[in-house]
This record gives sequence, structure tokens and C-alpha cells, in this order.
Amino acid sequence: RTVARAAIADATTSAESLRRMAVLHLTAIERNPAVASVLIVELRQSAAFVRDVEKPRLAEYLDLFEAQVRRGQETGEFRRDVHPGAVKRALF
Repeated sequence: RTVARAAIADATTSAESLRRMAVLHLTAIERNPAVASVLIVELRQSAAFVRDVEKPRLAEYLDLFEAQVRRGQETGEFRRDVHPGAVKRALF
């Protein structure tokens, strides 16, 4: 189980899950700015990096953000006109 999944395991709403994941993500970036800079540059400029190098774990992590938005849309917490993929990219 990943750190992100553990962080949201007992969240009762999608909004709480998304908030916890965002805090976890931003805290990690704050603690590791050099690593975060390299990762962000690679992600923005290299589709091959995501596709070939880090796809399984990174995709699972990013998809977890999207899944929380979709779940929130299904339960009525989030508006349906919000694009889950856009939220995922904005947070990451």
C-alpha cells in the first residue's frame, strides 16, 4: 500500500481524501525541492519519461487524484463539469 493510499484510507469524503493527498504531495515537494524541480520539468517536457520510465507507480499515484474527483462527482460532492484529469494535472 502506498503512502498516499494510507493517508486517505480512513477519509470519509472525497473532498477529505483529495485534501489529504494535496497536503501530502505539497509537503513532499517542500521537503525535496531539488527532486521536485527535476520531476516537474521531466513530466512537463517528456511524455516518454512518464510512459516508459515511471509509468506504473507514477500513473497509479496521479490516477489516485483523478479517482477522488470522480468519486466525489458520483456522490455529488463535486460538480460534474469539473474535469478530473485537469484537477490531477493542476495539483501535480
